[in-house]
Amino acid sequence: MISAQSVLDITEVIEVLKPLEAATRELCGEFYVTSSVIIPMAHLLYNKINLTKTTTIISSKLKVALLEQCQKRFEFIESVTHVAIATILDPRFKKIYFKLSIALSRALSVISDTLKTSTDQTESIPEPDLTDQEQNTSDGFSLWDNHNGLMQQTNQECIETEIGYPSELCLYLKSNLANLSEKPLEFLQIIFSFVITYQYSVPNADDPSISYQSNHGCRLNFNL
Repeated sequence: MISAQSVLDITEVIEVLKPLEAATRELCGEFYVTSSVIIPMAHLLYNKINLTKTTTIISSKLKVALLEQCQKRFEFIESVTHVAIATILDPRFKKIYFKLSIALSRALSVISDTLKTSTDQTESIPEPDLTDQEQNTSDGFSLWDNHNGLMQQTNQECIETEIGYPSELCLYLKSNLANLSEKPLEFLQIIFSFVITYQYSVPNADDPSISYQSNHGCRLNFNL
């Protein structure tokens, strides 16, 4: 017969491992882009594990070991340029999960330089994948339950103009974050449509905000 202490140990170990299960399920997706969620997920994974309450020796040691491994493996993930660029270009995340200002600045510079050198080149955007992104485990646990609050806080903040960057990038960074349920590629198509429209129109100088209604029914709000 399993003792009461063993039951408590098992229960707390399961709770500590839940964030890893959720992260594994999401990153194993084969029908949607995953590179852009690595930086947000690294931060969310660490925070979720850190907030898990443990009272037994086994679960406490496991928690400490997992936090050490997260720190060791993801401490400089923001400095991986292609991962940082993918995160910035995902309208659901952009800059909100970046902690290293140098890594953020480097990625924005790469995007800016690419835009400046590719003004005469056009590439077709692949059709967005419409597969729903699984975000919850079977018992309803989610890594993203604090994301909406952070998203609303970011959308309400006044975002300063990025000096020296192309207007397309500045407009994109000023737009509100997309919901997690949005398909990144589809949302980017909407933003590109707005940029084309904006380039051939003059905004009202007396109105500090611009709204754009796309054919998809999504509205983009910009605070200029």
